[in-house]
This record gives sequence, structure tokens and C-alpha cells, in this order.
Amino acid sequence: MVRLENVGHDSGQLGPNGSLVASPNETMIYIGVGRAKLYELLNSNEIESYVEGSSRKILWPSIHAYVHRRLQQEAARRGRAA
Repeated sequence: MVRLENVGHDSGQLGPNGSLVASPNETMIYIGVGRAKLYELLNSNEIESYVEGSSRKILWPSIHAYVHRRLQQEAARRGRAA
């Protein structure tokens, strides 16, 4: 889980356009998954999000953390350090 107090102005924690949050469509493109897989990740709390009005917002730091975890898992599976 990403703690917001740990999110600074580090560009590695922000999205490509400098925002702190992404839409579901941006997230699907960025991590290369479909809508069903994205919502599976959201429902299992692999990626954090919240609803603002009628729009779902997904935290870029959470997206980056998910990708990092997946890279570590893949490296471990292959017997290499990430």
C-alpha cells in the first residue's frame, strides 16, 4: 500500500503528465491490461483507487509500486535480482 505522506514531488511518483492520479483508461494503457484485469487488481487492493463524484481515480504511486512488485516477482521467478 502506498502512503500519501510518503509521496513527494519526485517525478518518479507522478504520471507522465505530472499528475498524482490516473483514469482507468490511462492505467490500462500504462500497464497493458484490459478493463477486467484492471478491476481485478483494484478489487484485490493490488492498486489503490478512490471515487471522486462519478470518476474513479487511481494513484500513480500505487501504479508504479504495482509494476515494481511485478518486476521483483518476475526476477525472483527467474532467479535474478530486480
